[in-house]
Amino acid sequence: MARECSEDDLSIWDKFAKNLEPLHVQESANVAPPRSPRDPKIQMDGRAPRSGVDYQFPARRVELAANNRQQKLNARRMDKNVRNKLVKGKIEPDSRIDLHGKNRREAEAAVSSFINSSYKKGYRLVLVITGKGRAEYRDEGLAQRAGGVLKTQVARQLSAPPLSECVLEFVHAHRRHGGDGAYYVYLKRRKQD
Repeated sequence: MARECSEDDLSIWDKFAKNLEPLHVQESANVAPPRSPRDPKIQMDGRAPRSGVDYQFPARRVELAANNRQQKLNARRMDKNVRNKLVKGKIEPDSRIDLHGKNRREAEAAVSSFINSSYKKGYRLVLVITGKGRAEYRDEGLAQRAGGVLKTQVARQLSAPPLSECVLEFVHAHRRHGGDGAYYVYLKRRKQD
């Protein structure tokens, strides 16, 4: 629900709007300047009112949102009950690999061969232990990367071809199997030859 703007709100907005600089300058586009909250066509919560203003989202943004929605609908996911059991740690993995002490190249090769061999053996659930890794910080004290190198790299590797053809889904493991430092990898059923 929108509220009326007080004089204090309007004066703060005016001061703020004077200092704004565009992120990307579009010289050829005829872009209307941003409206002030004093404009009766704009509500305080930032939404346009239902009547009187026709706002259309950019076509590219709508197209990307539709594609993402369709990909999520088409994506094969593990059964909800199986996922709940995994999250609670009630299912034991068929096999596991520990990547502690390995560098990025060694870990990539080890994960690739482990997932492929597990898939060929018909395993459905495997555990990949990456370790939590160290957080890296910039000089200002802001976190640049929250997780370790192996943790990030394994997640990318599992979601990209050729391993994504074997992997149905992967989630963080239960605390007793490594928590944030490990992934449960749920493999697709192997097609019978």
